[in-house]
Amino acid sequence: MAIIFNAKEVKACSVCIVAAMDKLLPPIYVWCLIAISWFLLNSLVSVLYRTKISFTPNLIEALIVFVICVILGGGFVGPIPILALAITPTITFLVSFTKINKGNWKNNPYYGIQFVGFAAAIVITITSYHTYQILQNRTLGQYIVRWPGYSFALREQLKEKEPFSLADYRYILENSNDYILIPVAERIAIIGDPDSDSKRIEQAIKRIKNISPSSFIIEGLEKSLLDLRSRSKQK
Repeated sequence: MAIIFNAKEVKACSVCIVAAMDKLLPPIYVWCLIAISWFLLNSLVSVLYRTKISFTPNLIEALIVFVICVILGGGFVGPIPILALAITPTITFLVSFTKINKGNWKNNPYYGIQFVGFAAAIVITITSYHTYQILQNRTLGQYIVRWPGYSFALREQLKEKEPFSLADYRYILENSNDYILIPVAERIAIIGDPDSDSKRIEQAIKRIKNISPSSFIIEGLEKSLLDLRSRSKQK
């Protein structure tokens, strides 16, 4: 899990799908972690009780399925197969209610399944509220900063909303370190305030110089800064 979630982001089709899913179900990595944890914990219950549980693979099989889903998700279809891991534990959890009257918790693995299931239900409820808050409050600028590689179509949306999207442009300028800074600075140079936005672009240039060797971004920002200052002189 540490390797998966700390891997360097690449601009690939799977990343676009992850970004699209995060727009619908943020934070998408948390939802993936819930699905993975629930799936593997059910298999762990099977190991601890040393018995077969309905709709639950043994731990080795579960790990193989997990790896396959991660490979498919990383190379082709994003987080969809990982989220699908939650299907079988959900079924097992529902089935468990018909099994718990058979024996006590020490010899009935379905009590363990219910413990994990109720814990998952609590985490899902909390995450669902967090998802609602993100969907209600996250701006387009914040989303673009989170997923810069998925931002081309979204930049068009910002352009259509000008000048009301100036706040989003400024947020991206102040928080992003990606190539998205170049087209954003270009739009700010056209519709921004020469005095305050010149300072913002200067700060962005300093920040990029400190963290990135990319002269391409710096050159783009410097050009927009000159354009903005030229606009100020024309007034």
